[in-house]
Amino acid sequence: MNKVNKNIMVLIENLLLINKNIFADLLIDNFSSIIFEEVFFNNVKSNKSFFEKKIEIIAEIKKGNKKILKKLINFNNEYVKKNYLNLSEKKYLEEFRKIKIRKIFGRGINPEQMILYILTTNDMEEYLDFFKKEYLNLRQNLCEESGKIFEKAPFLKKIFKSKNFQKEFENYLDIKFKNIKKEI
Repeated sequence: MNKVNKNIMVLIENLLLINKNIFADLLIDNFSSIIFEEVFFNNVKSNKSFFEKKIEIIAEIKKGNKKILKKLINFNNEYVKKNYLNLSEKKYLEEFRKIKIRKIFGRGINPEQMILYILTTNDMEEYLDFFKKEYLNLRQNLCEESGKIFEKAPFLKKIFKSKNFQKEFENYLDIKFKNIKKEI
């Protein structure tokens, strides 16, 4: 394995050690389904849902597909550099608590985006443990809140696992927030 491929695999392993779902989180944070199509599929029409395509991309990344991983890194890092470098820990926490997702609101930052930036640029390394901790805390909170909802309404769990629901929900988000202003 050459040095470049070895470095890519080390990066992938380091990210997966933080959380096995980190690539899904990064794709969700960074890409609406429209931008996702443009970046990864060059607008090639397909009957596959956003979720099926996302799974394909994650599988390719985990295999070490340099071209696809580079697209994710570049898209993420350009955004981070432009909008969220060198804030204080307090400011980052404030941003994380807003729960603004770039794909919906056109702005917002999550810890996993900062983790990818740090691991691929070696910039701001002193914050890495802070972002890892916040990422894991946010994931834990999400799991706990989801669990509470499903306990109160178990039928929802079945609905959310439905592929048709996932596809319809993604389409709804794209249509609902298609023209949302960046100032929100």
